[in-house]
Amino acid sequence: MTYVIPFKLPAAAVLDIKAVYTGEKTIAALSKTITDSISVTKNKSFLVFQYEADFSGDDPEDMTVWGEITNNTTVTFGRQDSANGDIIIRYWIVEFKAASAATVQHGSKALASATENVTISAVSLTNAFPLISWEVDGTNLNDKDFVSAEITTTTNLQLQVKRTSVHTVKWQVINCPNWTVKKYTSTISGTSQNVTLSPTVTQAETWIVATARTTTEGPVDGGGVPQFNLTSSSNINIYRDDANQTFYFIIYVIEGAGKFAVQHQNGETIASGASTGSTSLSPNISLTNSLLYMGCPGVCQGNNETNTSAAGECLYIKHKINSVSQSGQERYSNPAAAVRFSFQSVDFSAAI
Repeated sequence: MTYVIPFKLPAAAVLDIKAVYTGEKTIAALSKTITDSISVTKNKSFLVFQYEADFSGDDPEDMTVWGEITNNTTVTFGRQDSANGDIIIRYWIVEFKAASAATVQHGSKALASATENVTISAVSLTNAFPLISWEVDGTNLNDKDFVSAEITTTTNLQLQVKRTSVHTVKWQVINCPNWTVKKYTSTISGTSQNVTLSPTVTQAETWIVATARTTTEGPVDGGGVPQFNLTSSSNINIYRDDANQTFYFIIYVIEGAGKFAVQHQNGETIASGASTGSTSLSPNISLTNSLLYMGCPGVCQGNNETNTSAAGECLYIKHKINSVSQSGQERYSNPAAAVRFSFQSVDFSAAI
């Protein structure tokens, strides 16, 4: 695990963040879980991660990974089944200062029905948003593999899926009074859908978080996995290459108002036959105070633009920060399909 040296700003700034930590762990072949040692305050910290499935296949029970801050000294990742292949995970943990009014709630919920409500401690609907990850059984990507999360009241988190399976959802609810949050919903049935933002936002200071579920039963092909991106101060675009399945999106627009800086990368690709890619970042970001967040609402982190019928290992992309001016992407070695994706870099230096 990497520890950072705080970057100090003038006292007039609102300094919510203590530090950003990053690490990389592997769930080994034939294993279901892996842990890493950390040192944080759990109810002041939240987790973001991506991963590559380093083996051929398309079984969600092998490739869908959950993550949680288990306690102050442990972060844990797991999957439902132990496939004969590695899952390589890159994670970031953001910790708020003890003096900050920000809080993070954590929990785990088995989905016994298509809609499950979780009672949470009261939060502000204009300052809070959820992050979730989950495990699921099954051997083909379909409606069971996409779960949505919505804060419906100040004390309720609602988790929904079209069809239940062996779902266990790990959830986090982040409430930061110095961040402004607004919720939007939208449905995509074709290959592109725009969501109008009102009021407008400052792109370079706005982070977008989203989850989605399908509205009908059936398979989801590789080209049908939607991506989302903030394309302007007033618009989010949801896109994909194949109009397979209808998805219902729940989107949280988080404005930092100078407390974090965001770059929005749209339509990035890893070419057919390639297992790595890179993206230039401008302006430079902090190596120690930044995270990368995928613009995808669920188990897969990319959209298969070469063979829209194929899902599987080509869609699972691990991101990392190569340098202050470049991010890198990795996926299973030499897959035949090109993959398209969006992501955001979020730099918290202004709040540390």
